[in-house]
Amino acid sequence: MIPEWMQILLAWITAVGSIIGFTAMCFNYLKRKLEKWIITEVITQVEKRMDKIEGWIKSQQEDIDTLFDEKLLIITSLQAVLHGMKAQGQNGPITKGITDIEQYLLNKSAKQRSKMDK
Repeated sequence: MIPEWMQILLAWITAVGSIIGFTAMCFNYLKRKLEKWIITEVITQVEKRMDKIEGWIKSQQEDIDTLFDEKLLIITSLQAVLHGMKAQGQNGPITKGITDIEQYLLNKSAKQRSKMDK
């Protein structure tokens, strides 16, 4: 027969073990829930930032397109001015400028066509 104090000790050890096990189980459950919540929050924040970045990139691309159109307009205007000056009899660097602009526009056109083909 087991002495009474030993039975009480075993009962206490069993009770404490059950409490520790239950506490560990609750802790693990809460830990998983917290990890899931944190991951969800991080993903949400990343998605918000990605949306902002995509908006910024779109805005930048629109600005680049506008600048490209303005640059092309300036170049073609300069080309027209040079042709007018040549028609008035001025030559030398004007002819070179016209040739350079025409070559630039041809190269730009060829690059755009090759990008469209891809």
